[in-house]
Amino acid sequence: MRTTTIIAPKNRTHSKQRRVAQRHPVGDTQLQKEITEVGKPVNGFLTTVFKPFYEADVNPMFQPDSYHYLYDSAKNCAGLFGENFVLDPEPRNFEAICDKLNSLLPNDLEVRLFEKNNKIRLKIIDNLADNLLYYIPCKIIDETQGVFRNILIEFFRLLQDKQRMTPLLESQHFEMWKEEVESYCENTGEEPEDIWMELVKRYIEGDISQTLNLVDQKPEFDVYSLRALIDHYKPASAKEKKILSGMRKGLKLLRTGKVLLHYTNAPRHHSDEYPVDADETFMIIYDDDLILENLIEYMNNYAYESGYEFFSSVNRTVTPRTKGLFKPDKFVIEFLEWINDFSYVLYNG
Repeated sequence: MRTTTIIAPKNRTHSKQRRVAQRHPVGDTQLQKEITEVGKPVNGFLTTVFKPFYEADVNPMFQPDSYHYLYDSAKNCAGLFGENFVLDPEPRNFEAICDKLNSLLPNDLEVRLFEKNNKIRLKIIDNLADNLLYYIPCKIIDETQGVFRNILIEFFRLLQDKQRMTPLLESQHFEMWKEEVESYCENTGEEPEDIWMELVKRYIEGDISQTLNLVDQKPEFDVYSLRALIDHYKPASAKEKKILSGMRKGLKLLRTGKVLLHYTNAPRHHSDEYPVDADETFMIIYDDDLILENLIEYMNNYAYESGYEFFSSVNRTVTPRTKGLFKPDKFVIEFLEWINDFSYVLYNG
């Protein structure tokens, strides 16, 4: 069973488990679509067998010369891993190349077809942190004061700004919850009283809204000046010391100028629905509260229907002349590990 979990207290597994279907990448055309054989019904009606339909039948990019280029690319790639690529050529069936090469690659690597300069190319990717939601809590801002609070605010601002993260208050899920509260007030003429509605109200115009909007402001410090401020600050507790240590590691990663959301891929197989965007699985949230639980449940249901984007440290185009194996980008691996560790410290000290 594949589950969607969140980096939160004890890195818990969410209780709403769902099987996530493999889907086709966001933004790509449907590379292969095959109508399967229609079986014979009980009443004997509709017994016609439809011939397979291939993208090559309608898309001029999927031509024999492209097929043979990808075939030779896949054969070369398999050889780099010491495998023998054996496949009877079928110039319309591009997907068969992917399936065969996938079966020869190590389990952590996958094949994708993509378009570049009106040509079909092949690349190898990996899938990191399968079914993980990276939600970083900022409630600690409201639990501190003085210089340390200012350091926290600036750090969260830099993180959200440099990594181009979508603010929670601008997400489609928050808009949905906001409409729910507004509709309640309009229909009843009363303020919400239950725990859920009161919490949403705090997110709309209360103390939580103020904190999240504070984080969403433009940073006043750059990475280097904030690091200097951190180095000159004397932590007042062991928890502060751990958090400051986590910030130093985070600033080091931000200093690279790399953006995690630039390292995304999506499920391979076709879907009529778009997968969950990576920027919805990587954001700054407030706390482990009912809003977060609702968000996790929504993500599980959404992923069950459409799959989700994921992060890859390997994203290498393969040609018939490619030499050498594929090295992962350490930034992606280190950044995901850092989020895990940093979030744990924020929750547990």
